[in-house]
This record gives sequence, C-alpha cells and structure tokens, in this order.
Amino acid sequence: MAVIQLDDREFRRKLRKLSKKVKTLKPVLTKIGIEGTKNVEEHFDKERGPKQKWKKLSKRTLASRRTPKGKRKAKYGDKILQDTGRLRAIAFNVKKTSVEIGTTVDYGAVHQFGKGRIPKREWLYINAKGLTRFKKILTIELKKAV
Repeated sequence: MAVIQLDDREFRRKLRKLSKKVKTLKPVLTKIGIEGTKNVEEHFDKERGPKQKWKKLSKRTLASRRTPKGKRKAKYGDKILQDTGRLRAIAFNVKKTSVEIGTTVDYGAVHQFGKGRIPKREWLYINAKGLTRFKKILTIELKKAV
C-alpha cells in the first residue's frame, strides 16, 4: 500500500499521551483513518495537490477517453486521475500505534511522483483541514480517557 507519513509534533505528542491512558488506540486510529480517507478523496473533487491544481489532461489522454463518435467512455469523464475511479478508492489500515492511509493500486505512486510523460499530480496527502480534524479527534478522546 502506498501510504501517507504525517510528521506533526503536536499530533504525535497527543497520540503518545493518549496511548498512556487507554488499553488500545484502535478506536481512535480507526476514526482518524476514516477522516483521512475523506480528506484525500476531497483532493480528487478539487483536482489539486497541496500547492497547486493538477496539470490538465493531455489531448492524447482526453482522446483516449472518447468513443469514435466523441462520447465519453470513462466512468468519470474528463476528471483528472479518475478514469476508472480505482485510484480514488482510498483505504486505511490500523496498526498498533499508527494508521496507514493510502491506496492498494500499484500505479498510485506514478501519479503521486510523476514518471516519464506522466506528470506529478500529488493526491496522497493530508491538508491543514484534515490535520486539524485529526487533532480534534485526539483532543476529544483524551478528554474521554481522563
């Protein structure tokens, strides 16, 4: 699975603090996983990375998504990174002290980092809104644990 690695000191501090007060982090990490998948899915709706909009589809790609009569044949039409919708199917995996958010689609990294004629289109990241939501979940769970 291609995954996100979140490096935020406040988030990690709160998670460590919570881990000392509860038997298992699985319920809170599951909530974070659900929120994280929603956050990444929003990037597909907005067609943008952390710094800029994704590069438009090439004429060649657009043409490949049409029938000879010019009708759309792709499930998501002309949406970027959404030809079949498989890449958009974000998953999460809860571990003992962490949660992985990512995709099981093997070509996800090619689109994330770019390769050859395929431009870099960062889609697998957590934005500030998502990080704020993660911290709010941890704060609520910390209050419950006291």
